[in-house]
Amino acid sequence: MKTLAVEIQKGGEGKTFVVCNLAFDAYERGLRTVVIDLDTQANASLTLSAYRSGYTAWRIFGGKANSARKWFAEHEHDGLALIEADNDLVNLEKMRFPEAARKLGEVIQSLGEFFDLCLIDTPPFFGVAMTAAALAADYVVSPVRLEPYSIQGMQRMVTVIANLRQIKHVRWLGMIPNMVRLGTPRHDAHMDELKAAFPQHVLPVSIGWRDSIAEGLGNHLPVWEVRNEAGKRKSAARTASKEVRALADHIFKAMELT
Repeated sequence: MKTLAVEIQKGGEGKTFVVCNLAFDAYERGLRTVVIDLDTQANASLTLSAYRSGYTAWRIFGGKANSARKWFAEHEHDGLALIEADNDLVNLEKMRFPEAARKLGEVIQSLGEFFDLCLIDTPPFFGVAMTAAALAADYVVSPVRLEPYSIQGMQRMVTVIANLRQIKHVRWLGMIPNMVRLGTPRHDAHMDELKAAFPQHVLPVSIGWRDSIAEGLGNHLPVWEVRNEAGKRKSAARTASKEVRALADHIFKAMELT
């Protein structure tokens, strides 16, 4: 099993969008996929609510070491399972991050018996959850909007990755330009700024600004299943679908997943 944590030190950048649509895409590819929601906002848990496993995120940290293995050995899933954020997850920030990372790593290792891919949604701030996820995962990726505050958050994330690499070799796949409006002077300028500042770390795929993406998340659907009132796919949803599929192809290839 390969594990990917989606992280950036700012809210509203599209972490949940990336996690959920990668999960939907992987599921359709036949990859047995588990999503761990470590964000107390629980947005991924809402979108993926149809795939609840019954095992909650706090049990990773507050339960017994073998509880996840026992749970998934006794409960069936159809190829996509959610470990949802629960109210007790607020206690995670009271833990020391080495202990949290160790417990998360043990659970991830046990989940490898049942899944091919693990995706982790994280809170939008540097804390125990983000640190533990980065240290326990095989890979990290960061969505970023082409806005000044977002780029500032991305700069902080680069510093976080550099600091974590003093503890473990964190394989950072880079940053995903998200909610992009290319052709507008502001976004064009910010894209150039991002590529100039991080020439090796901007992914060659980006996601445009599409209402259909938010619509899909709100309706618990991948973007390629968004329809209009006549039951036909919206043109914006078709474009977004191509972008999301290209993103998934790029990330799964980088993770050596087939």
